[in-house]
Amino acid sequence: MKIHDDRVSVESPPAIPMVRISATGPVEAKRNATTAFARWCGRTASSVSAIFGWSRVGSSNTGCGGLVRILRTARIGGGARRAHVSGGGNGRSTRGIGPPRCGDRAREPDREIGPAGGPALFCRRKSNGSGEGDMAAGTLDKEAVTEIPSHDEIVARAERVAIALRDNAAEADDLRRVPDDSVRLMKEQGLLRVIQPRRAGGWEMSLRAHLDVIGALAEGCGSAAWVAGVAHAHSWMLGHFPEQALQEVYGPDPTNLVAAVIGPRGRAVRRADGSHTLEGFWPFSSGCHHADWLILGAEVFDEAGELIEPGDFVVPAGAVEIRDDWYVAGLQGTGSNSLTCKGLEIPAHRFLSMPRLFDLDTPGLEGYDGWLYRAEAVPVLALCITGSSLGIARAALPEYLRVVPGKALAYTHYTAEEFVGTQIGVAEAATLIDCAHFLLYRIADDIDRYAKAGERMPMEMRGRIRMDCAQGVRFCMEAVDKLFHTAGASGLSLKGSLQRAWRNLHAINMHGLLAYDTSAELYGRVMLGLEPNTEII
Repeated sequence: MKIHDDRVSVESPPAIPMVRISATGPVEAKRNATTAFARWCGRTASSVSAIFGWSRVGSSNTGCGGLVRILRTARIGGGARRAHVSGGGNGRSTRGIGPPRCGDRAREPDREIGPAGGPALFCRRKSNGSGEGDMAAGTLDKEAVTEIPSHDEIVARAERVAIALRDNAAEADDLRRVPDDSVRLMKEQGLLRVIQPRRAGGWEMSLRAHLDVIGALAEGCGSAAWVAGVAHAHSWMLGHFPEQALQEVYGPDPTNLVAAVIGPRGRAVRRADGSHTLEGFWPFSSGCHHADWLILGAEVFDEAGELIEPGDFVVPAGAVEIRDDWYVAGLQGTGSNSLTCKGLEIPAHRFLSMPRLFDLDTPGLEGYDGWLYRAEAVPVLALCITGSSLGIARAALPEYLRVVPGKALAYTHYTAEEFVGTQIGVAEAATLIDCAHFLLYRIADDIDRYAKAGERMPMEMRGRIRMDCAQGVRFCMEAVDKLFHTAGASGLSLKGSLQRAWRNLHAINMHGLLAYDTSAELYGRVMLGLEPNTEII
């Protein structure tokens, strides 16, 4: 049988099982399917005819424009691998991305998926990041998630949403905020409710579940995952506020997104009745364009001007002004603009004392019979800004292995994969990503274990966690540095994702809570029996 393409006609090899894919909604076609196929191969569209000599190309119409499905066995770097690429008339690649999280289960790759009109998405399941392995398929429900999912279910949803986020990642950079469609998908699939209180419509899962979900999302779009990660942190904080504030935020809609600037950058005056007047300027409010509510930190003074304590206030998003000042080189898509307000009246129940949060003596813990909100505050908040690094790095490794093998190494007789420097670099990068994984998951397990036991963490462990958070994101950055610096012009291309991973990881490592030197100093001081260099521990 002959298979025809616009440019070539080739004899196909024996039939290979195919997967039918619905390509609508967020993964709708945007590039010609042949171009998508060529990109997956790491080649230009003009070279696809050479590839067709040892691949099978098939097409089937699914209505409006049709859907082209391509399944190939490709010899890249000396090994064979199977790959699925889907697209429509202007098809956008929906390659699987990244290695698995802990607890992944094998799934059958070749099966019919996706009801008509529903986006069908799939992810690769291979821990070595080589780009090899089976594909796990699944379809996103059209209706918003309303029942508490299992750990495996919520991670699977994140993996499927990540495909759509990947298609929107470049748009996020262009918009300088997460696209509306990406936020809608994360909300509908319940991915912002992982550590949100159950009494407010959340799932109240573990910190390990949090890392699994954010890491999976980051394999698609680092900016979207960053916003989701900090939204998790803010939903966890809201579990410590008075019940009235919690219900005001989530009662009308449990999928509401809460952005924040937690540090006490503002100024509030407390009146005799416990209410406050708030004003200030808060930079770096990630996700503020999509926020329904905000948490804003401030120093609290009495009416005589005496400092009382630092704390945080729950504020309706519409009550503040967003300054359009997020023009940056990394994490552009987070929309981390500045916020400002003046003379804003805040009732007493929308305030949380930071010292009481650090002491685990908060209104939200009164009568609380669970364990998640008994976790130490700073370790939780620090961990919540690390998970996106894992996913970004995990996705960068197969992207590197997609574009680099077969390239001529300039001014040598080698191709890139034959050069010992490439071999050592990719091995070191993979190992650094694994090291980051082990460090960050150890943190999650330590936090969960102490919270479940109802015990306070020793100071040395809290210092170690601050250090491990900084070290974990640095390992991810160093891994992608190694890949980026040996990828050549392919790594620089704005059409590829490697440069975005490199920029985003450098931006994450600049966060004050993840600053390497101050975190190392903190841990070293604690181990040596000295006072910490901060109360944020």
